[in-house]
Amino acid sequence: MMERSLACLLNELGFENIEKSAFHQLLDVAYKLLRQLIMNIKTMMELQSRTEPCPSDVSMAITLMNVTVNSLRQTLQNPIKHRPKSPEKVSEPPQTKLFRVNHSEMSTLSTTKYRPSHVPDYLPDYPDPHTFMASETFADLRKDYTRARQTLAEQRRALQRSLVKFKTQTSETIPLIKNENESFLLIRSKPCPLPYLYALMPHDLLETSDLIVNNEQLTQQQQRKLSISEAPPRTHRLESN
Repeated sequence: MMERSLACLLNELGFENIEKSAFHQLLDVAYKLLRQLIMNIKTMMELQSRTEPCPSDVSMAITLMNVTVNSLRQTLQNPIKHRPKSPEKVSEPPQTKLFRVNHSEMSTLSTTKYRPSHVPDYLPDYPDPHTFMASETFADLRKDYTRARQTLAEQRRALQRSLVKFKTQTSETIPLIKNENESFLLIRSKPCPLPYLYALMPHDLLETSDLIVNNEQLTQQQQRKLSISEAPPRTHRLESN
């Protein structure tokens, strides 16, 4: 389908013939652009903690690729000259049975079971799938990337809900709708009478000056201890009468 759509685009641009190597090179470029678009959509989904893309994700991904959305709208409004045709369905030939066995009435009444094409008819049917197929009862998140993303998104939403619930329980709230005190709550803001004073007060400078004074006092105490320990011991003289 990608090759057919690319051929239609080249035909609309006025190219009647193209070499095979050049066509494959253009096809590789188209695949790379499509892959880059998908990766941009994926990053936008992960930033918003979503598992399904939205139209806004697609528009942001297109803008990240330096493509304007208005130009795409203009191309969509242009009349389509060539439409890619769907591939024709090829009818498969009927499978010829090498061995023909007349089944009994009991076998015809029983339910048909899965039988591969390479297994002849004279062999017995396969047993039920649960007798020989093993399925894991747990999912390894290191291998299943989509499951890991879903769990992380659910954990983040649960954390946000718990934080909002804790904040509403520990602080003053206002009901958004009357007669519904617990359904829609807004957290009451605590207004400060003079909010600009906190910005003007030099808290950082005061803290740094206090730290400098404390450090100077500690250094002075350490120097005194060292001078006392390094001083020579005093000797007393005995005078004879």
